[in-house]
Amino acid sequence: MRRLLPILALGLFLAPAPAHPGPDPFEDPELEPTPLSALREKPAALLGRPVRFVFQLREEVSDWNPYVTRFGPGDYARYEGWSDERFLWEKPVFEDPAPYLFARRGSVPELVLRNAQTYERYEVVARVRETFLGAPWIEIEHVRRLGEHVSAGTILHAVRGIEMRSEKRWDIALEQFERAGNGILPEHVRAELDRLVRECRRASRM
Repeated sequence: MRRLLPILALGLFLAPAPAHPGPDPFEDPELEPTPLSALREKPAALLGRPVRFVFQLREEVSDWNPYVTRFGPGDYARYEGWSDERFLWEKPVFEDPAPYLFARRGSVPELVLRNAQTYERYEVVARVRETFLGAPWIEIEHVRRLGEHVSAGTILHAVRGIEMRSEKRWDIALEQFERAGNGILPEHVRAELDRLVRECRRASRM
């Protein structure tokens, strides 16, 4: 046993030190959040530069034509998603997700997003690698899931509330907006639903 102690001590001395994690890309003070919708409006403005944004996942796209871009299906997974500040109960918003979000196959972002569910929210650090077909083709480099999200139930009740509001059926609209507010929602979504609730309450008293 005494002979083993120097050997063990030497092994501990020669063992590599634990790796220190690198800086958190989401805490970079120089990387100001940029809405995904802004990237879509001016796709060439930040070409090649890191960007940070939150998006709401629609789905993974199983197959596509990469045209002349680097984003071939064998090397990348493709996703569609909505800009976080948009309200998904608005039909024009729902029908217009950003179509070209990519993660390299086998990368951490691809592993995180592989089993992602529709409407989940993710914060990402990414780069606009190309502009093609009038849209940014964005590669996700870092990703983390956010706990707050807009569920299918929230969207359904909000849509019904909008319909009832347009018919001036204020009590039913109020009930639908209140039900839409159930759940762990992003602050800006809850604020908008609260505004709609107040609007219906005022109108129902008139």
